[in-house]
Amino acid sequence: MVKKFTKGSIIKSKSYKKYRDILSVLLTEEKEYTKNEVKRLLDDYLNKEMK
Repeated sequence: MVKKFTKGSIIKSKSYKKYRDILSVLLTEEKEYTKNEVKRLLDDYLNKEMK
């Protein structure tokens, strides 16, 4: 079973310290996320073309 984390615990995590602002917008309170899901959301956001 893959461990899931809440938005609050992800944002407080040392692993995601430099992405806290981005994650506070991307993640929702109602959902729990795996590390892979968080990584994918960050990758998608950071690699998005600027318009």
